Amino acid sequence: MSSSSADLAKFIKFMLYSGELISDQGLKQLRTPPESDRRYGLGWHFPRLG
Repeated sequence: MSSSSADLAKFIKFMLYSGELISDQGLKQLRTPPESDRRYGLGWHFPRLG
């Protein structure tokens, strides 16, 4: 996936402050880290230390 810095900024604001694009449950799922033995979840990288 590629994007402009302006679109990336919009996405980051959405992830931080939510919005009307998806349900609260969907946003919670996007923010949930993967299982303990995984480091990637829904396109996000999670460091091993949390």
